[in-house]
Amino acid sequence: MLSKSMGRLVRFTLPHKARFAVAFAFMLVSVSAEMAIPWLAKVIIDEVIVPQQFDWKHLGVLSAAVLLLYMCQAGFQYLQSLSFKHGALLVVNDVRKQLFDHVLRLPIAAFDRLSTGRMVSYVTNDTESLRDLFVSTFPTIIQGSLRIVGIFIAIALLDWRLAVISMALIPVLLATMQIYRKVSTPVFNGIRVQISHINNTISESLQGMSLVQAFRQEIAFKARFEKDNDTWFNFRTRSIAVDSLMLLPFTRLVGSLTALGIVAWFGNASLQTVVEVGTLYAFLNYIERFFEPFRQLSMELRKMQVALVSSARIFEILDEPVHHAQKDDAPMVELAPQKDIEFKHVRLAYEEGVNALDDVSFVAKSGQFTAIVGPSGSGKVRW
Repeated sequence: MLSKSMGRLVRFTLPHKARFAVAFAFMLVSVSAEMAIPWLAKVIIDEVIVPQQFDWKHLGVLSAAVLLLYMCQAGFQYLQSLSFKHGALLVVNDVRKQLFDHVLRLPIAAFDRLSTGRMVSYVTNDTESLRDLFVSTFPTIIQGSLRIVGIFIAIALLDWRLAVISMALIPVLLATMQIYRKVSTPVFNGIRVQISHINNTISESLQGMSLVQAFRQEIAFKARFEKDNDTWFNFRTRSIAVDSLMLLPFTRLVGSLTALGIVAWFGNASLQTVVEVGTLYAFLNYIERFFEPFRQLSMELRKMQVALVSSARIFEILDEPVHHAQKDDAPMVELAPQKDIEFKHVRLAYEEGVNALDDVSFVAKSGQFTAIVGPSGSGKVRW
């Protein structure tokens, strides 16, 4: 279900593919500049600082190149962020307009099954979750993948053996991310469901506050709200526990152990041959940058889980049929003023075999107020 939702979400980006392509080009330049910085730093350390051959012209050129790369990285990262965010807002705008237009054309039977509060949550909260997906998660995944590829290329150019060792870490990190996804998906799904219930309770309470107070149902509605809110709190607590255990701390631990192993490997190699300090610096720098995308991806997984659950709920509404059968031969009832209105043995069903009203009879006297009270979906609007 979630993978299907992801495919449908990607299709919403197609009308804006040119903007996303430009953003990707900016990202490619930014990542390339970032990957070149440690290499230039290695050259400065090994060719200038360690041998103490201070050719100020050469050092000035290398330092200017490093500064230029930092400025290039920052500038293109800004342009990339701007382009991605603008494109993301356009996508979310399209989704929200299509969703609301679809809601306006739903048959009455759909509103019997879907409460007003849930509808509001779909159009507002769930579409806002999609904004985080396109603004933050997708760019982070793409940028992280480019950085990992660039880091492997740089490490392989320095020493292919350490590149092989680094590749062995990828299955460990990917397995951790997969475990996190399986554990966190039910939790995030429960959070979104409870938010919908809370919105529904608030909507019904505010819309019918006069009736709630007239029939002294304040305590009942308060208990209902507190139950939904406590359930939401429990889901959120579980979410915090999962995030605290499996996101940043684990990747930091693996990164620290890897850095320790690289230092030990260089220490052992230095007993047999000369090890360049700049090469060691470059390796440690690249390894630190290597784990950073995984840290970011792990932290973005929470947003992705929320967004995918939200997208599944949005597409559930969009998949609701908008056409419903109308009886062309149904008799028209003409109401004359100053006369009573009488209902005799009225039956009403939104779905075949499930009666919302069953054998209801009453008289609405002319010149008098007649109140019709009932829960959501009981057929009040069809009177």
